[in-house]
Amino acid sequence: MATEDEQQARRISWRWVLAWTGLGVLLLCAAGILQGLWNWSGVSIDILVHVGGTLLLAPLLPFLERSLTRRVVQANERMVQRETAGLRQQVDSLATRIDQLQGIVDQQDAETAEDQDRIIEALSNEASFMNVAGAMTVANLLGALPKGEIAVGASAEPRIDLTFSWQYHLGDGRFSEPSGNFLGVRAQVDADPGGMTPAIQTIWKSGEKPETVIGRINDQLRQRDRWNGSGTIDWEQVFRDLQRGIVLAVAYKRRDPTVEWQLHGGLYELHGQDWAITEAGIEYRPGGQVVLPEYDFPGGDERRGVSPSNLGDWAPAPPSGADSAEWQHVLGRGLFHLPVHRGPVLRQPDRYPCKTLPKPSAAQSQGVS
Repeated sequence: MATEDEQQARRISWRWVLAWTGLGVLLLCAAGILQGLWNWSGVSIDILVHVGGTLLLAPLLPFLERSLTRRVVQANERMVQRETAGLRQQVDSLATRIDQLQGIVDQQDAETAEDQDRIIEALSNEASFMNVAGAMTVANLLGALPKGEIAVGASAEPRIDLTFSWQYHLGDGRFSEPSGNFLGVRAQVDADPGGMTPAIQTIWKSGEKPETVIGRINDQLRQRDRWNGSGTIDWEQVFRDLQRGIVLAVAYKRRDPTVEWQLHGGLYELHGQDWAITEAGIEYRPGGQVVLPEYDFPGGDERRGVSPSNLGDWAPAPPSGADSAEWQHVLGRGLFHLPVHRGPVLRQPDRYPCKTLPKPSAAQSQGVS
């Protein structure tokens, strides 16, 4: 709406319109009389005619200006109305009624959890690169596997634990190490008599079947004299424990009360049916509690003389009813992860949990075995 001053400024002064019109007519009449009666000609008559005509047309300008202004204003108003309507429609489309908001959020969470469960459940039926990496991606997205890896017990004699890692490697040009997402399989074994622990590991490529990867690990175990015949590792149980560990870790992050074992922290390792090493410490399923908190693990100067293969004088008592040998093994494995370091970053890590779902290889997409 125009203000009073603007309306006053737009009001036409008819006094000036009549004055300019009268003066223009007077000059045109004077030019006609001078030319008709006294035969004037030349520049004087032309000046009178041009000036008179100009003065006669000048009063029309306010009317033309008002008409043009009115059209421009109307066009601007229509444009503003259209833009305002579009903006209002956009705002309305991004708004949600408060009384419907919680239901929509709960439905979204339920659908997300259903999609996650579907990906993890696939690993319970078939072992493949896609199923293992997909299930670990779900866990990594939730932060359920703090290091992007999970270890499971594989053999008691000889002692073997298997670690599956789905991580992004930064790579190192000095050693020709490429960067990218890698699914690693690593066998954790006891150290040699001389103190060296053999490196038994491989990278599971997207186009490989699980038996190909298992064959490479078994070959390295035989070469390192960590083999006790064809039943040394029950690979079916390994993959079942791997899937179970991911289920428990994801359930902890979602605070899902439906699982059979409620963990208290992100999962590092799962050993058998009863033991878990988490960010909270060592957890024991029969009691459903953390039986050795992470802050009770030796750190700093307290760690001198204590190692996973030699606990030294540090030997907390096992929980009631627990197997002593299993307890000793879990204590040693816990030293690899605990206590949790919460101080400043001492060095830049070169591996991170991978949070990207793997892409099917050409062979998988074409169904080629």
